[in-house]
Amino acid sequence: MSKSVYVAIGLLLGMLAGLAIGVGISQKPAPAVSGTNDAEPPEDTKPDNTRPLEEHAPDKPAPAKTGDGLADIIAGTKVLPLPEGDGTISGHVLTKDGAPLPGVKITATPTYPETRNWGGLDTEARIREQIRYERWRELARRHATTGQDGAFQLERLGTDTTYGIEAELDGWSINRVKRGSRFKTGEVADFTAERAFTIPVEVRMPDGSFPPYGRVSYDRENGSSAGTLLDDGKGELRLSPGAWKIRASYGNWMEYQGEEITLTLTPDSKVEPLILQLKARPGVKGTITVPEIYSNPSLRVYVVKDPPAEAPDDANDIQRHNAGESWVRSMNVEDGPYEYAVIGLEPGRYRVLLLSSNEIADWKDVVVAGGIVETDLAVKGPERGDYIVVKALDPDGNLLPDLDIDLELHSEHVTMGGRGRTVKPGDGTVWVPRTRPDSRSGSEITDWWYELTVSSKEYGALTRRVERDDQSDQEFRFQAAATLTLNVPGFDEHELRESLNWVVYGVDENGNTLSTINRGPHKGDGNKSPLKFGPFQPGRCRLELFYGSGHSSISLVREEVTLASGENVLTRNIPRLYALKVKCPNADDAPRLKLKRDGHTRYAGSGDNSIQDNTVEFPYLVAGDYVLETRQGRMKVTVPAPGTVEFAPPPFDCIVMSSIKEGGIVEGLGLRNGDRLIAIDGDEIGMGEIGQAKIMVSLSKTSTTWKVLRNGVETEVIFDGTELMEALKNKRKNGEDLDFDPGYRND
Repeated sequence: MSKSVYVAIGLLLGMLAGLAIGVGISQKPAPAVSGTNDAEPPEDTKPDNTRPLEEHAPDKPAPAKTGDGLADIIAGTKVLPLPEGDGTISGHVLTKDGAPLPGVKITATPTYPETRNWGGLDTEARIREQIRYERWRELARRHATTGQDGAFQLERLGTDTTYGIEAELDGWSINRVKRGSRFKTGEVADFTAERAFTIPVEVRMPDGSFPPYGRVSYDRENGSSAGTLLDDGKGELRLSPGAWKIRASYGNWMEYQGEEITLTLTPDSKVEPLILQLKARPGVKGTITVPEIYSNPSLRVYVVKDPPAEAPDDANDIQRHNAGESWVRSMNVEDGPYEYAVIGLEPGRYRVLLLSSNEIADWKDVVVAGGIVETDLAVKGPERGDYIVVKALDPDGNLLPDLDIDLELHSEHVTMGGRGRTVKPGDGTVWVPRTRPDSRSGSEITDWWYELTVSSKEYGALTRRVERDDQSDQEFRFQAAATLTLNVPGFDEHELRESLNWVVYGVDENGNTLSTINRGPHKGDGNKSPLKFGPFQPGRCRLELFYGSGHSSISLVREEVTLASGENVLTRNIPRLYALKVKCPNADDAPRLKLKRDGHTRYAGSGDNSIQDNTVEFPYLVAGDYVLETRQGRMKVTVPAPGTVEFAPPPFDCIVMSSIKEGGIVEGLGLRNGDRLIAIDGDEIGMGEIGQAKIMVSLSKTSTTWKVLRNGVETEVIFDGTELMEALKNKRKNGEDLDFDPGYRND
């Protein structure tokens, strides 16, 4: 009896251990195991699918008598007819130098003739079917041996099946020339052989002991590489002739590594055991303890060489100038502490910093010498004062789970989104980390507030302003949700339906748009009437119809509506659309022409506009007043317009200043928002590049005079231009800004 059969049966019984003891104990049917019936041997040991075995196994044996031994069961197993015929498969086994290799054992294993399925079979039946399968494969195999010329021929092969052909000879690595493993009779199966050396190898720790395991990688000069894992630091390498670079390491972070050695093998080399000595790699590693209240925290470890004496306080500066960093391994807190490591450092002083949600959570100074310094870090529990505590209730006063919370920091000139992770203490509240402008951008912003939006999939969203020093809990009580059904007659057949977008925005108590609570249309409804939106919280909303998207969009319908709890039904029509043709005076103005209305802009250079002979066409516009503008000037136009409009605006004659920080450096120099710059140092200000050049020259002077129109009165402002330039260069830190836009003196 073939040893391989017993091995296969032993593996099968091992897999089934715990399900059955012995062969004669029945179990419940097991799920089917899928596969194919022409898998490459010897891996073709799993059953295949498609149809039940009983349909095509008329010779399936009856159960063996209780007490039969395994050898008796195997020997008495009936198998399917074996494939036999007058077919042959021949070939050669040659070395890489083309020399014949005699004495190679060639084995041909045919494809199993049945499609196999274990669905519905109990444990005993599955074991018997596997025995039947392995027994058939053993009997159906054909063998041959290469002669002195390296040739072989496999005979008595069935002509209506395919065979997997394998070649083996101790001390040699033999591979098929043809890609793929299946051969038909009459085909040629050639092999290439290369000497293979089995080399004993040991990996040893610095003290001479064996590690629990060792990694050994080996690269060949031609670029091929491989690796192996040695249990208890001992094992074997199978290498072919050539020059090999061999390295050993140990540890999850490769804390120990040996020097690279080069081993050159020739066909007649005598191999000796390899002993690979490991050395500790300098670095730091340790654990990070995180309170369970934090779910999947965002953690980073930074290592900074030769740190300053003062304690760290700026997370952004650390990330910009770090000497090295290591991402924390992905682990669940309940599975134990997190681990980190930064290995391969030069000897010296280092500061190890732990950043959690972009804030410094812990840090320690260490000295790295010749080994690994173990330093544990910890994230402290949340302090209530660093968070805005949010509680959301449904209309019945019950706590709402599964909330989306968005926090934005607002000041006069800056808007920042929150970055920290929320915390859920388990009492129904959600703690939202407060954004700090000084730790986020380095700006010296002293006056800000928060805009807090709480969204529920069932009820919509609520938004409110929270003052920066407000430490009170923020309770949101939702009302019964409102939905909107919008009927648009003729929408489904409209030629522009795919480019028309209906949108519903929330509106706060001051009439400001709250895009964060936009809901709809519902998924699955498609862009077809009626359109369904929601849920919303009852109140004011803005309904808007856009043509196009992004920079090429423009509003066609815009109105405010009030929605009540429950379903709201509205009917709106698509307005009549017109085209506007504008003739520009030159080729430079045409691609820069902008069409503005209600805060939205269409650009001449967008894909849905055409420019011919300096004439720009803006299609699909609703009737109304628009503004045409380039860098030279602006003019009003009314749609529909008869014929082609000549773009002939009065040239801009001043520069309007804006974005000046209240109480800041720029304002301290005497400039105000809304000032209209008309002259610099006695020269009238020009537009475009000329005006920009005059401003830059002015900012290089220690004393410059700007004449501005302020509230209709001409005023001269004398200041140090270099001071203004310095303030604008450092506006990221000081929060200063100054925007220039072309304008008219009499606006």
